[in-house]
Amino acid sequence: MARRYKEDAVRRLQILSGNQCAFPTCRQPLLEADDADTYVGQICHIKAESPKGPRYDPEQTEEERNGFENLLIMCGTHHTVIDRNVKKYTVEVLVKIKHDHEVQFRVDDDANEGVVEKLLEAVPIGIRSFSRGTEYMDSQMQALLDLGPHFHGRNIRESKLWHEGVLPEIEKFLHDATQADVPYRLHLAAHTCIGFAAGYFLDSKAGKNVIPVQSTIRGKLVWEPDLQKRLQGQLCNHMDHTMTTSGEDVALVLSITHDILAQVQEHVSSHLPSVGRIMECKALPLPGPTCVPDGTHAYRIAEEVAATFQTSRSAQERKGTVHIFAAAPISFIFFLGQLGRRFGRCTLYEYDFENNGPYLPSLTLPPNKG
Repeated sequence: MARRYKEDAVRRLQILSGNQCAFPTCRQPLLEADDADTYVGQICHIKAESPKGPRYDPEQTEEERNGFENLLIMCGTHHTVIDRNVKKYTVEVLVKIKHDHEVQFRVDDDANEGVVEKLLEAVPIGIRSFSRGTEYMDSQMQALLDLGPHFHGRNIRESKLWHEGVLPEIEKFLHDATQADVPYRLHLAAHTCIGFAAGYFLDSKAGKNVIPVQSTIRGKLVWEPDLQKRLQGQLCNHMDHTMTTSGEDVALVLSITHDILAQVQEHVSSHLPSVGRIMECKALPLPGPTCVPDGTHAYRIAEEVAATFQTSRSAQERKGTVHIFAAAPISFIFFLGQLGRRFGRCTLYEYDFENNGPYLPSLTLPPNKG
């Protein structure tokens, strides 16, 4: 679990930020007041929180390090700038930057209060199995599950850890971290199967208001689906590919951000003789990194995939396992996980990036109890 800032300190920081990065020449909004989908603000320490951090002061108490006077809010770019240029951005310089920025907003500002209410109404929680680009999670998540110790790079240290370590930790974390009756924003810097498992444990019967946050070229966006909005036309091209075996298992191939069919066909032919059919779902008009623009689109694709698969599955196939291979945004995978019980028993696969393939089996759901 990440440590928590005091709510009154965070509220005061948000109000006095004026919804704007504190760096003197930056006018980057931290949150669009009429569209709370994008928040780029990061809480920065003037004197570092950890001994190896920039401008660390061993004389500070823990309370002082995480107190209002030692904190300011900047966009991610300028948070990096001040921490990589400590000779230029000394404690004295940052104290002045904080003062000069906040003094502009030391008034009763209803607009600022409105922005703050939007920020505080949802609790940020996170799960990570990757380390790159996730430093913000340590300071901004109210609760954080770090699965990194189970991995060496992107690969699991031992295959048994998927079910003896990763899966039970995800289930316990999501249960413990979402006890309050409030909305949550789930940050996932994690493997595909972890996003699926998170959705699986947070399906509609869980009764939790948890929305994923998606990293995009426009920043981190809250992908909250509009469940009242229907999209026109078919969202994926669905095709069946019959294998030479008569196995009862099915491989589900999700080509959303790029086409992975050929790689999966090769893997299935070599390693999965139990698979008798491959069902390919390819995003329309073409797979690509921007073909899923928002949470509504992602949810509707997941819904379409689940419904199409469910109706196409034969009685024999219902006795088998679904092998899921995906190249897709993690938030889409989360939504698919929320619908995951429609697939019956399923195994998810992760691409072995460190060895340029092949695919490796990861989590199987539902989990075996006992």
